[in-house]
Order: sequence, then structure tokens, then C-alpha cells
Amino acid sequence: FTIPQPADGIVNIELLAGTPTTQDAATNPFLGATWSYDLDSTPPVIQSRVPAAGLTVYALTQIRVTFVEPVVGVAMDDLLINGSATATALSGSGAGPYIFDIPQPADGTVNVTLQAGAIADTPHGNAFAGANWTYNLDSSAPGVQTIVPTEGSLVNNLTQIAVTFNKTLANVRNEDLE
Repeated sequence: FTIPQPADGIVNIELLAGTPTTQDAATNPFLGATWSYDLDSTPPVIQSRVPAAGLTVYALTQIRVTFVEPVVGVAMDDLLINGSATATALSGSGAGPYIFDIPQPADGTVNVTLQAGAIADTPHGNAFAGANWTYNLDSSAPGVQTIVPTEGSLVNNLTQIAVTFNKTLANVRNEDLE
């Protein structure tokens, strides 16, 4: 029998009882039959990453990946950082999180690939298609670039100080100056 591909989920099949001519050699009529399948043709995908893809981070020594369903076959060398398998440890099972420990990459754009490899959902064995994402790694701390009036100046009035930082900072308040 050839049938169109049904949607994922429980698929009930019924083979109808035949006409009086649907019978065996002893003329016993076929009475029909029913059965079901649990169809899952959808490959697993990543549900979440920590840190989230696309972020600017100051440190990157661990990446956590969680799938939408339980998977098997996740290995340390499935995670590539800038094209190289550098993970030093891996823990996790089921849907995860799978925690990859990695050495800190160099500052700049960090390209991450989770390779398809042998990763598949359970129990159906649908293969993971792989995923790519990036981070911007900036591990250098912000600092003071200029101060007006300049440090060490002899001043007769000091009611205002202008500080320029070497990076854009958020949440700098008057209370931060002592």
C-alpha cells in the first residue's frame, strides 16, 4: 500500500473488511484490521543557548545548549569555535542543557557551530541539521580616556568634572564619583 505522508503524531490505520470476495483459499472472509503509529519526522532543533546568540559578552568559557526534545549522540567535538573543536568538557543528557566548557577565544567575532554529526532525537532517530551562531567577545575592561580638568591641575574651583571613557558605558551616575 502507498499512502500520502500523514502529519506527525498518532496515526491510526484501518484496513477495511473486504467484499465477500476478499478471502483466503478456504473462503474465510477478511474481517479488517486496525493499528497505529507514533509518527515523528521532525528533526530536533535548539530551543535555547546560554549565552543567547548574537550577544556581546566579556567572557566565553562555557556554552549551554538545550534542545526542544531529548537527543542522543552529542559529543565534545560537535561544538566548533571559529572552526575548531576546542571543548574541554561536556555534560548533559536528554533535551539538555548540554554544557560545553571551552577555552576563552580571542576577542572579536566568535563563530560557533554545533555540527549535525550523530545528534538525533530519541526514540525516532531524526538527525539534527546543525546550527551556527555568533558572539562578539570583548574581554577588555573599560577605562578612563580623558579627565577635565586634567589630573594634578591647580584649580580654584572644582564643581564639575568631565570624564571620557574608552568605551560606551551605561548607568554611570554622579553617585559613582567620590
